[in-house]
Formats: sequence, structure tokens, C-alpha cells
Amino acid sequence: MPLFSARRRKAAIAGVEVSSSSFIRWCGLAAITGAIAYAGLGLLGRLYISLYSSSEPWDVPPVLGFAERMLPLLLLLGAAAAIAGLHRAQRERYGLVGALASLTAFVGVALSVVGSVVEALSGPAFGPSLLLLISGLLMVSVGLLALGVATMIAGVLPGWVGALVILGSPPFLLFVPSAFENLFENLLAYETLHPLLAGVAWTLVGYALLRAAVRADPG
Repeated sequence: MPLFSARRRKAAIAGVEVSSSSFIRWCGLAAITGAIAYAGLGLLGRLYISLYSSSEPWDVPPVLGFAERMLPLLLLLGAAAAIAGLHRAQRERYGLVGALASLTAFVGVALSVVGSVVEALSGPAFGPSLLLLISGLLMVSVGLLALGVATMIAGVLPGWVGALVILGSPPFLLFVPSAFENLFENLLAYETLHPLLAGVAWTLVGYALLRAAVRADPG
């Protein structure tokens, strides 16, 4: 009887580990998909505007303007998946501070997604969408900065993963491309650097989650 209980307990633990590794793997894939789609579609949209439309904003096709407003959703959804995967991979090591950082970042992403959808459907003049976007932006900024630090301290994942989480937070995504634009004397425009930086940062975070899922897989 004790032997049977021990086997059943081992089988249950193995099942939990498989479920955890599978969840982390899907989160990594979602993060990579969202980041690459955001970067690729963002760059293609900028290329279309620069090559095939005049400088007047009203000459840009409405569908392109709508798509440009919705593009951040791809990045946000990928970031939400990455946050969930990071939490699952580190939840036993980074303690209450890390859990609160993950929760803050995830709720901020959710508010930003809702705000982006409302703004795309109702227009930027709609007050509640602005409130949701500002609240979400602040929560995402604080949450990701804290999550990046917690990830580096926990040591479950390589330190560069935490650094990339910080680099992928709104303050860095908004201001780092401006510094590079000035450094290269406008050879690389902000509109090009921003999607590239966001795409690379979150793609690599997703890749790290895939590697963590492979290590966690008991098979």
C-alpha cells in the first residue's frame, strides 16, 4: 500500500511538471509570435506610408490607420503571455515581491489591452480609453521593472532575461529608440527602431521561456 501511494504521488508530481513545462512553452511561443508580428507588421506599415502615401495624414488609408492603432495589441498579448510564463517558471523562487510584480504587470497589460480596443473602436477622444491606457501604462512600467529585477535576483533564468524584461518595459521602449536615433544622426528613425527593439526584446524573452520549458520537462 505505501508503495502504491508513493508511485501515485510520483505520477502526480510528474503530471504537474509536464503541465508546467507545457504552459511555459506555450507562453514562450505566444510571446515570440506577438513580438515578431508587432515588429514585422509595424515595419511594413511604416514602409508603406513612406513609399506609397503622401505626407498628409488624411491621405493614409483608414484601414492602415486602424491597423496601426491595433498593432500594440499584438505586443501586449505577447507580453502578457511572457509575464505568465515567467511567473510559472519562477514562482517558487522569487517570493512575494516577484509575485506582486508579475500581478501588477499583468493587470497593467490587461488594462492597456482594453484601453487600446476601446480607443480603436471609439476614437482617441473617448475619455475612458485614455484613463485605461494611462493606468495600464503606469502599472506595466512599475510591474515590468520590478519583475526584471526579481528575475535577475531569483536566478532561475539567465540574468539577461531580467534585463530584457526591463528593456521591454514602456519607459525604455519609449526613450531608448530616441537616444539611438540621435546617436546615428537620424539614419535610423524612431518609427523603425521602436518596433525592432520591442520585437527583439520580447522575442528573446520568449526564447528563454522555451529553453526553460525544455529543462523543466521530465521526459
